[in-house]
Amino acid sequence: MTLDWPAHLVEAWAHARAGEGRMIHLVGPFGSGKSAIVDGLLARAGGPTAKGAVVRAAFGARDHLPGGERGLLEGLIMRIAEGVRVIDAPDGEAGVPWLLPGVDFLRAVAQVAELPGGGGRRARPAQIHADLLLHVTRNHPVLLALDDVHQAAPQDQAILTALARGLAENPRLRLLVVCVGALPLGGDTPDWTVPGVPVERLAPLSVEALTERAAATLGSQDPERLHRLAEQAAGSARVLDRLASLAAERADDPTGQALVAEPQAQGLAALARGERPAMTAHVQADLRDAAVAGPTLETGLMARLWGVPPEAARERLAAVAATGMIFPLGDRWRFVSATLADGEALSLPAERRADLHRRVAHAMRAEAQDGPSPRQVLDVTETWSELRRRGHRVEAALDLLWRAAWHFAMAGAHLAAADAAILRVERLFQDQAMQPAAPRGVDREARERRHAVERDLGEAEAQLELARGAGEGGLDPALLAIEVRLLTARARSRELTGDYATARRLVETAVTLARHLPDTARPVRLEALRVQVEIAYASGDHNAGRASVADLLKALAHTSAADAVPLYGWLAEAVGRSEWVGLHDRIYPTLLEALRHHGAHREAIKARVDRLGAAVAVDEGPVAEMLLAEAVEEARVRGQQPYLAELLAQAATDLVLIQVDAHFDSLSGEFFPPDLFGDGEGPPVPPLRERLARPVDVLTRAEVLAESAGDPVAHLRVLSVLLALIYEVRERLGTLLHRWWPSHGAEEPLRLLELDDLLSRGFFDVEQLEALTQRVLVLAQTLGLDQLYADTLYEAIDRGLPGLLADRAAHIERARAAYERLDDAYGQLTLALLEARDPDGAPEPAALSRAEALLRTGASQLSAEQLAFAHLRLGELRMELEGDMEPPLAHFEAAFRLYDQVGDVQNMQTVAEFLRDVYRKQGDLGRYRVLRERFRALEDRAPGVDPLGLEFRIEHLLNLARQEPDEQKAIEMVERCVALFARVPDGTARVDECFVEISKLCRRRADDAQTEAGYQDWLHRSLEAVRTAGAINRELGNYHRLFEESHELFDDLIGLGAFEDYLRARGESRALAFELGNVGELLYLFEEHMQYDPAAGFERARLPELRGFYEALVRYLLGLGAAEPAQALQRDFVRFLDGVGEVELAEAYRGEVPLG
Repeated sequence: MTLDWPAHLVEAWAHARAGEGRMIHLVGPFGSGKSAIVDGLLARAGGPTAKGAVVRAAFGARDHLPGGERGLLEGLIMRIAEGVRVIDAPDGEAGVPWLLPGVDFLRAVAQVAELPGGGGRRARPAQIHADLLLHVTRNHPVLLALDDVHQAAPQDQAILTALARGLAENPRLRLLVVCVGALPLGGDTPDWTVPGVPVERLAPLSVEALTERAAATLGSQDPERLHRLAEQAAGSARVLDRLASLAAERADDPTGQALVAEPQAQGLAALARGERPAMTAHVQADLRDAAVAGPTLETGLMARLWGVPPEAARERLAAVAATGMIFPLGDRWRFVSATLADGEALSLPAERRADLHRRVAHAMRAEAQDGPSPRQVLDVTETWSELRRRGHRVEAALDLLWRAAWHFAMAGAHLAAADAAILRVERLFQDQAMQPAAPRGVDREARERRHAVERDLGEAEAQLELARGAGEGGLDPALLAIEVRLLTARARSRELTGDYATARRLVETAVTLARHLPDTARPVRLEALRVQVEIAYASGDHNAGRASVADLLKALAHTSAADAVPLYGWLAEAVGRSEWVGLHDRIYPTLLEALRHHGAHREAIKARVDRLGAAVAVDEGPVAEMLLAEAVEEARVRGQQPYLAELLAQAATDLVLIQVDAHFDSLSGEFFPPDLFGDGEGPPVPPLRERLARPVDVLTRAEVLAESAGDPVAHLRVLSVLLALIYEVRERLGTLLHRWWPSHGAEEPLRLLELDDLLSRGFFDVEQLEALTQRVLVLAQTLGLDQLYADTLYEAIDRGLPGLLADRAAHIERARAAYERLDDAYGQLTLALLEARDPDGAPEPAALSRAEALLRTGASQLSAEQLAFAHLRLGELRMELEGDMEPPLAHFEAAFRLYDQVGDVQNMQTVAEFLRDVYRKQGDLGRYRVLRERFRALEDRAPGVDPLGLEFRIEHLLNLARQEPDEQKAIEMVERCVALFARVPDGTARVDECFVEISKLCRRRADDAQTEAGYQDWLHRSLEAVRTAGAINRELGNYHRLFEESHELFDDLIGLGAFEDYLRARGESRALAFELGNVGELLYLFEEHMQYDPAAGFERARLPELRGFYEALVRYLLGLGAAEPAQALQRDFVRFLDGVGEVELAEAYRGEVPLG
């Protein structure tokens, strides 16, 4: 009787959790179901209620570069130790708490322990890592499933040997290790087995089992045909699956006789018997070349490798496919098994194999170099399908770079491997999804890319170390250039996590090393200097930023236009975004002159718009008017009015959204009680219409300029930007009205009336929205831009624009026709969902059925996020129809799985609310319990080894804390997040956010306190949290956040009446602002220094300090060459002195020699 291996392994795991640890080693021939057995084990062992860490990995997988000192298991053991370290089980569930402060010590310990001398026992790194895992499993169960153990590196073999020895000596450990290996083709003995562990051989699958498998794949067919395919598979599930795929394509062969006689099926049968298929010598040579490049192949790549036209390469690959070893998959080819590909590659002589790896790597790198930029922005002239294809090409180029690095490493070309890995990181940094510190709302893909950067940099560093070891001494310029690129990329990676102190140290080292590079490596040196500017400003150190700008400008002065122009353009944008506006008169003329010198007229216009945007942001009206006139004139002279119109529209849009976001934050109630009535109870909230007046004026002028330029595409781009902006502003501000109006509307709060007026009259009203929509539709139809036409109609109908609702059905048909012409599956599906949602009644069943049919037929074209959204909407619509609850449940469950897959915690919670409600109503306690346990896996203190899982868990807890009405419980939840942040392996430095969250919760409770003692107690807790956040950011060099938290500190100290402490903290902030050159903060602090209570009068004892601050600040501004701001400061100070009765002193300062 054949052993039920999945059930047997599940039983072994249960015993291991009870303290009966063991190692099991399974081997079997090709296609014997080894992976399926492990799948079955993990499906039953890794559920949310499982007590223990469940980890699966595969040796020989190409997610690590070969040749490094560390094997697969070293990293896994570190991750497991990190994972179980987060356990702090309630009620004393953990037998022994995990107190080890971190596992970075492992690398150092492993190196030191190998040193001879001292007379002590010399430890091996393998034993050290094995002992750590064995010690962990004394109290915490761990299941380690390892595929393809026959491909384990020597380091991993040593660890497995040590683990087996440890389990034999002490079986009371809670560890189950399942090793799965394959028999070599044509052999009966595994390449390697774990010493001392019995080998369990898997028997081939029976004909009956394979017949059932074929029936499940092909459906009800002739039993004789299914039996014939099963016999041909000879016990191999993998071969049966390939034969079934071939059979599905041959409707003209109902018995299967013709298929099994074909060469491809004969070759597959040979593989099932453990034999190499028969083939000619030249086909075998091509097979081995392909095996080195595999397991996935591109025709173009093989054409480059063989030096033949693509058609010839396709014919040669088809001949290889006739052996059954590979098969076509779209525009690619794939080996039936990666293990078979590896075996064929290893059959080549080492020198020939290394040469092929090198040639494959060069071909892959060259192809990736020609790939598109990762920036994926949908233009009005581009269809959804075109954007999707471009996205696929970007991903393919990134994949090619990683594969090139792997092949270079296999060839022993470690420097080239490091180069390819770093180039991949540099491409990833161009991706707009790479945002600093993974803010809330960032999806799994962005987080995965951030973790991929960390992995790639680690692999590149290991390859670079190998290249150093292989060098002949002396200064190798190529190696030094890659060293500089690695340091620069590491600095940017640290910047992403908010660790600016480390980032600055790394980039300063890169800049120092770059001075020794030859002129041929000038772009590498310039990039290091550019990143130094970026990190200095991002950290809030403006003095360092200015010095870095000067260094970069010096370097650019002797650089070719091709290298210099992009950096001058980048500097213009960076200065506009980060530098104090008072210095723009000194910096921008230099940048504009340099761009004109190089003939870069479009870039010069862009620089002017960057400067204009900064002037508008601080409401410098006359300056903004002058800059706008200069930009328009230069665009007219250069014939670039359409380009300028697009730039103006985008710049003004960004400014509007910044103001709207700030207004939203001030009235949302999240940070402090909102001043809805304008009575001064909170921070001042100027009317939003006034703050938006100048950006809106720029938007209007951009639209006029675009229309008058006579470029319909540019005009359409500007109109589309305006339309999207108005939708977003109405939605954002509408949220505030929806939140506060029901509870305060009768009292007519001033701020809500202002918002209602803004959305009811003028640029953001519905009439403007409808007018813009009609103009976009007319232009899009004229230009034949179906994507924009259909999307604009969809948005208008979805948002209920009155002008389009009157003819809703006709507009839906027009949009449907456009989507069908584009073959836009997602557009058709969302439109059907919109059609099904009748605004005046219940969902329309026929339209709902059409939407479900479109979902079934178009699912393969949709992303996981799109599928999740469709299932969520279908579930909601099905819920509104009376009847069977299973259809909506199926949609909600699918949406939940998909949102879980992409890491969208907020939408997971939304779907979970639907599911909980329905499960409870149905009395389905089983499924309700599974859902509850799924969220406990996020909420409870459970082990885990997935860094992304930890991040999502933190985000989930923060979301719950924000919604928790009990502040004390919410604070405990956020404090739990603080502990979890320390466990994120890539060093994410957002833990200060948790303390800021605690501070906000405490302030809200202080505002609700009924007694003075309660008020004081909650403010003290807020003060402690803010101080902790400030200390963290000071250590990280994150001065932007440090100053933000200083303002909160001031508020808490004043609220507590701790005036002396407030003065001391303000003085420390002032000194730091001078040190960093943060002029904006200095001006803010000067305003703070001039504040006083009119009833009590100004304290003369404070005047010397204030005068000292004034004179220092004036001298500082003059030193920067900012004469006009210094004069404005003089006027403000004189006005203040007059106001507090210091008339003589005011006259003395007024009579000073005019500044500047």
